[in-house]
Amino acid sequence: MKAIVILLTLVVSIASIANVYASHDTPLEETIEDALKANFIDETEAENAAHDMVMALQVAGFVFNQANADLTFSIIPDKDTDLDFDFDEFSVLVCISNNGFPVPSLGLSVWCATYTNNSDVDSFEIWKSSPSTTTQINNGALIPPLAQAYKLDMNEPGHWQTSVKYSDGTILEAELEVSWMVLPESAIGAVAIIGAGIASVAVYGLRKHRL
Repeated sequence: MKAIVILLTLVVSIASIANVYASHDTPLEETIEDALKANFIDETEAENAAHDMVMALQVAGFVFNQANADLTFSIIPDKDTDLDFDFDEFSVLVCISNNGFPVPSLGLSVWCATYTNNSDVDSFEIWKSSPSTTTQINNGALIPPLAQAYKLDMNEPGHWQTSVKYSDGTILEAELEVSWMVLPESAIGAVAIIGAGIASVAVYGLRKHRL
């Protein structure tokens, strides 16, 4: 009898641990997922993309500030492979400002994540355009599905743009604005407004396993 009680306790404990790891999506995942589904992206594929993009952002060092953040999306549906009226293959770009849009001052950052599961894509380019220059951030070969994250340090006032170009001709774009205000040096540090470092990370084939 004692052995049965111990076994039952073990089963309950394992189930409790499983429930913890099968917890709900983070607020950022839910926001991305909802935006994709609103654009007729298949529910499972939207969930996979949101998870992969958030994982890429986290690995790159992004911390989401739900209270103040604004997001902007570029979503291009591509194929409905199972003819269920939802798109199973697509590409998406999301850019996030923890301080809202337009970006309220110099010295702040915008984080972006892009994802494609388009089977026709085999390479990519990521670009940024500040008011003074256009620069390629990253490029290379890829095997879908792929999520990538990168950071834009907004060190010039005015109009910015970032774009992701995939080899099938898909172009995703985000338009960004930075106000003319400058944060006090004590708040952001002198180094924070010098340069425009770019962080980029790729997350290949990450998938959430739901119980």
